[in-house]
Amino acid sequence: MRLSSEFTIDRCELALVELARNIADNDCIIPTKSKHAQFGGDAAISQLILSWAQARDPCRIVLFVDQDGTSQIEAFVSRLHGLVAGLCCQAAVSFEKGSDVGEAVKSAALRRLDTLQGRDPRLATRGIAVEIMCADHLGRSAPILLYRSGEGGSMSLRSENEFQAVARRLLRSATPEVYHSWLKQNDINAAGSLIYELFKNTDDHARGDWRGGRLKSSVRGFVVRHHLIARDTLRSQIGNIGGLQRFLSRVNPPSGAASNIQLLEISVLDSGPGYAPRLLQRPMTNISFPDEVEAVVRCFEKNVSVKREDGSGMGLPYILELLRRHQGVMKLRTGHVSLVLDPSEADAANDGGRLRDIGGSSKITSLAPVSGTLVTIILPLSAP
Repeated sequence: MRLSSEFTIDRCELALVELARNIADNDCIIPTKSKHAQFGGDAAISQLILSWAQARDPCRIVLFVDQDGTSQIEAFVSRLHGLVAGLCCQAAVSFEKGSDVGEAVKSAALRRLDTLQGRDPRLATRGIAVEIMCADHLGRSAPILLYRSGEGGSMSLRSENEFQAVARRLLRSATPEVYHSWLKQNDINAAGSLIYELFKNTDDHARGDWRGGRLKSSVRGFVVRHHLIARDTLRSQIGNIGGLQRFLSRVNPPSGAASNIQLLEISVLDSGPGYAPRLLQRPMTNISFPDEVEAVVRCFEKNVSVKREDGSGMGLPYILELLRRHQGVMKLRTGHVSLVLDPSEADAANDGGRLRDIGGSSKITSLAPVSGTLVTIILPLSAP
């Protein structure tokens, strides 16, 4: 499998088709420089790499680096998809000479991961962004900002209130200072509760397979990132994805004097079994597509949880609150489905809380399967 330096969401889907057809080989050729981070693209490519790594044994990445390309390798793992590849691959070689760079890649990825799991993950994050990641298969499951220590060295997820306090730090770190007044306290509370619900789901259900068995690679985490993007670039990222065209038609630069669109991204990613197998407690191969769709939609309904009956689903009330207030959009990719939630004014009075096919079809269509789940919320920044 070969990734382009300008991979889009559409191209990710084509690569997933190759994986499903067993066309892609055990090597994944990844450029060290890329232009696909906008609109949640880096998270989407990370999910593609996770899907490839879960399906291939052994899995090897091929990089355009010299044998002593320390700076190139550091730059590679500084990207979310590069970090994910470094944490999941079993080997790594340079493209030109085929020399072994696996130890260098793994060491660089672990050094960055350790910083991301520390008290100030911004120290290891590119641009105006914050990433916090877990690599369960490598024994790095409990970032200090998200987990607290207990008796006997046990680690437990922090409370929802604590997540809201963390969210304040993260959102302000990933938003230019001039827009800090755009972030109201109810936005911060909603975002904190949203991240809590989505990440708690990874803690409860995405560390293993649908039975709770060990995964070959288990990566979980989230990113909060600011994007400054030209309209034409955003249009190329969205491409022909009909379910996102409405968002493109209404989003504008934050002020009349600005030429670029500014976006805030919140992406939560895991490599677990996916929403439907978690809820239905059986493997994807034993789930029909209609049953899968129904299960995924149910996961966002209130009081639906595998572990508890008094839960709040995947935080849909918080998602809707943010999207409606800021004219945002949510993308969901799990199993065979890719959905969008766009509660625009035209639909808010009717079915503004309805998950729809991302391609714009009136019916949800079946796609090539992915490993895990990716939820991406995009909020356009407006003038404070």
